[in-house]
Amino acid sequence: MNHQKHKRILLVENEEIVREAICGFLQSEGYEVTEACNGTQAIETLKNAPFQTLITDIVMPGLSGLEVLREVRKSSPATEIILISGITTMTHEKATTLGAKAFISKSCQMEKLIKNILETIER
Repeated sequence: MNHQKHKRILLVENEEIVREAICGFLQSEGYEVTEACNGTQAIETLKNAPFQTLITDIVMPGLSGLEVLREVRKSSPATEIILISGITTMTHEKATTLGAKAFISKSCQMEKLIKNILETIER
């Protein structure tokens, strides 16, 4: 069995349909996924349990994904962070400069988004 399948993932996404699709797929691949619907909930969840990977949308009501990233970098520097968003001004290079492992655009079809997330987690 792939040892990476034991990764605990926190998925932060305010769009319920997107969150459920990504979460369901990752769980079907054997990952343990906890969901948060906003940045504030994500920070609270992170205080209570360690996660190897954080997948967060950038644009959310309240705390943005970038604010969550900054907080996680302070409190849990080993956590891998994957930024996802439909915004077109973010780039992979900018995301990695900010401390993320990757940036994945949500402007593609859901299947491609999920495939890109899975490939990034397993890298």
